[in-house]
Amino acid sequence: MNFWDHPLVRRIAISCVIGIAVALVISEGSYYLLNDGTRRDPQTIELIIPAGTAEQVAAGKSVPSLPTNMTFVEGDVLLVKNQDVTDHQLGPVWVPPDATGSLALGEVNRFRFGCSFQPGRYLGIDVRPAGSSLQSRLLALILIGPPTIALIVVYGILVVPLKPASATGTRPQSLPAPVVTLSETGAAVNDMIHHSPNGKTVL
Repeated sequence: MNFWDHPLVRRIAISCVIGIAVALVISEGSYYLLNDGTRRDPQTIELIIPAGTAEQVAAGKSVPSLPTNMTFVEGDVLLVKNQDVTDHQLGPVWVPPDATGSLALGEVNRFRFGCSFQPGRYLGIDVRPAGSSLQSRLLALILIGPPTIALIVVYGILVVPLKPASATGTRPQSLPAPVVTLSETGAAVNDMIHHSPNGKTVL
């Protein structure tokens, strides 16, 4: 019998395919349902300070395009572009007019940086742990796949037990029936007949 024709091997192979499919559905579904946008790779994010920001801040008004709080992941770089006519500051970054400054966010924490483009003079920055989407999906497959395959194999054997070889189409070979010829039959009958001395034939 070929190795792949064995019922147990076929059942394990089918269970592997089903288990991987189930693990893929669970991991991908959980990723898209629970992802809030922070589970991603680090990237560069721009913050543009528009012209006239200094005048609005001096009047106690906030600029609609400038948020009061921002969320990042570990490793992000905040790129501040100053399009205003005056200098602006964000934490340790000083940005002259028509210039650009960058702030590396390499630590998971919540910060309140002093800034010159908010009426409250502070900008809240929340830095969260970074997580590669591909890495998370592969880890989910590794954690969910093998247990699911094992459960499917065990459950399948309990519900549908493996049949013995004779019941799966392999029948024992029967011996051929003996062939008796007519000459052999006549010889056997002749041996059973006895002839008496007076010429009569008796059985």
